[in-house]
Amino acid sequence: MSDIVPSRPSETAAAPDGAVKDLGAAARAFIALQHVLPQHGISRLIHAAARSQTPWFKNLLIQQFVRGFRPDLSDALVTDPLKFESFNAFFTRALRADARPLPEDPLALACPVDGTISEIGMIEGERLLQAKGRHYTLDALLAGRQPWIERFAGGLFATIYLAPYNYHRIHMPTAGVLREAWYVPGRLFSVNRVTADGVANLFARNERVLCFFEDGALQHGLALIGALNVGSMETVWHGEVAPRKSRTLTRLEAAHGGSGYAARRGEEMGRFNMGSTVILLFPKNSIAWAEGFASGRGDIYQLCRVVRGDERGRLHNPEFTLLEWYRGGLGFDPLIDEVSALLDRLAKAAGRDGRSLRKIRYREAFEQVLGIDPLRISLTALVKLAIDHGLDRGAAAELGRDALLDFLMGVVIGPTLGKNEWLAVTHYPASQAALAKLDPLDPRLALRFEVYADGIELANGFEELADAAEQRARFDADNRERAARGLPLIVIDERLLAALAAGLPHCSGVAVGFDRAVMVASGAQRIDDIIAFPIEIA
Repeated sequence: MSDIVPSRPSETAAAPDGAVKDLGAAARAFIALQHVLPQHGISRLIHAAARSQTPWFKNLLIQQFVRGFRPDLSDALVTDPLKFESFNAFFTRALRADARPLPEDPLALACPVDGTISEIGMIEGERLLQAKGRHYTLDALLAGRQPWIERFAGGLFATIYLAPYNYHRIHMPTAGVLREAWYVPGRLFSVNRVTADGVANLFARNERVLCFFEDGALQHGLALIGALNVGSMETVWHGEVAPRKSRTLTRLEAAHGGSGYAARRGEEMGRFNMGSTVILLFPKNSIAWAEGFASGRGDIYQLCRVVRGDERGRLHNPEFTLLEWYRGGLGFDPLIDEVSALLDRLAKAAGRDGRSLRKIRYREAFEQVLGIDPLRISLTALVKLAIDHGLDRGAAAELGRDALLDFLMGVVIGPTLGKNEWLAVTHYPASQAALAKLDPLDPRLALRFEVYADGIELANGFEELADAAEQRARFDADNRERAARGLPLIVIDERLLAALAAGLPHCSGVAVGFDRAVMVASGAQRIDDIIAFPIEIA
């Protein structure tokens, strides 16, 4: 987050506004339990226990915590956990002065906390994203502080979750003078991913401390969100703000002795006594998030170089150009139309005519060319058919159903597709879904497509699967099949799974082999004809 660069010059909350993914029984039970627990009572007990200086008791708490959460103490000012006078002193430990260097760019923001960015992006009017399918409003989060609601509407936000093992002091992302601060009463639900997925308006319901800053023309807000077991929240100016006897909306002083409270970038402004969440707010057009933060960015694309194995031939060079893009809120049918439009533009740029687009289903392609139903044909008949079309008998006997279908598609069916047209083959078997959703109308099929022209595959696209558990199960199933065939296992992409778990909106994506697309659109016969440096002279 150190690359984020400024471009200077109430308790009542709305109902959830979208469908939420189904929660498992354990998650539902965890959330239901929180509704009936005495949240503030439990947090007060934690508050008292964390401040106990009885040696055996505080050492027991610290040892159990270190064993369970394994916090990194290497950058702490005091590295021996039992040297602290209380569990709370250990939990809010200071770091060495050089542990968190500021960004070199004086205009770059510093991340205010150690933690995980659970959501980041634009504020849609007054709506902020809590989790996939759930939003909450600035009005609810800021407890009706209308001037600040108006300033941040349409702006940018980042929600940063602090796990128990993280460093728990909060620092200034940029310099500022405190203009307003408020204590907002509320509940104390847990703020982990399960609760964010399952509790509507979570951050606007929990107890919180709001701080609003100005530094010349740049304004920003920090919302410190309380949570179950969070013993207290404090700022360097007000001391301990929560817990408090009177849980009523309270304005906190923003100045002392006629001088406004102020802090420089990177200076400490507060701390959590136990873990929670910080929400960072900026007005519209005041900053730009660094390119690495894609959540909330809307439609995205990339044009990049790719290297794949040692494939070489008329249609293959080991290094090639890939164009891919993802469109939020779009099904795969309109995405196919976009691919067709792109191919037409490439053809016209080469002085050639565009082509009409036709769509057929995977099943139809097999029926038209081979007279079989790929969903019903027996494995024995599929092996025989592959052998009849040139596959080695021994190899055919070892291949699974999908590998045999791939062989027939690549060798027999594919070369017949897309003669003088752009042809999209859609609704592949569910077993070939890869990263695609299954068709809700027929779960035997996947919302996946490929686009062909002149017998050449040009594009592969999906209506994107957004379920991390299902995607992990697919990865595991693929590796089991590879193990059974004696093939090396594929390393599971944990970053992808983490991104899916954090929440992926409904979207579709496609990858286009750009070199091939230009080759076909321009009428070239070989990939070498349209790339500057084939592998032999690269």
